[in-house]
Amino acid sequence: MPIPSTCGCATAEKRCTGSGSALTSLAEAYHARGDAAHAERCYRRILDAEPWREETHRALIELFLAQGRRSGAFAQLERCRRDLDAELGVSPSAETEALLAASPPSPEPAVAPAPRPATFNFPLELTPFVGRRAEIDQILTHLTDPDVRVVTVVGVGGMGKSRLAVESMRELLRQPAWQRSMRRMA
Repeated sequence: MPIPSTCGCATAEKRCTGSGSALTSLAEAYHARGDAAHAERCYRRILDAEPWREETHRALIELFLAQGRRSGAFAQLERCRRDLDAELGVSPSAETEALLAASPPSPEPAVAPAPRPATFNFPLELTPFVGRRAEIDQILTHLTDPDVRVVTVVGVGGMGKSRLAVESMRELLRQPAWQRSMRRMA
């Protein structure tokens, strides 16, 4: 099944709704072209709707093993066992159980994943933040002081304490030293 290179699983799923075999074909096509992330998403969507499909569990286990994600493969085998028992009252086939037995034990990939940029769930600001530079500087001084453990912003309700705190954190995270330390933590 040819897939446009820009096609996302969710987009293609809209065309495949109600057809498990079409979604399976899509997942297999993603798997064949090496797009493990989209293949995994499609396989999981199939299992969300039809958890008794052992061949889909098996495909996910094989996908994880091909990526060197043994712990993910073991977790998927456990889910397969639970789902088949709950839905059909049976155990996985010998073929499914043998997948992990046949796979040589290996540590998780030695290559560390690429660092993800730190993301923060700051509220969307619809108005510009103007002034209050002195307050931001004072908060930043406290936040960067190793002797200060807690910074509390107090004041009368409605004066903008929350917005001041958020803007102070945004300012702090723009500083190169904090960006480096946040990348190490991510």
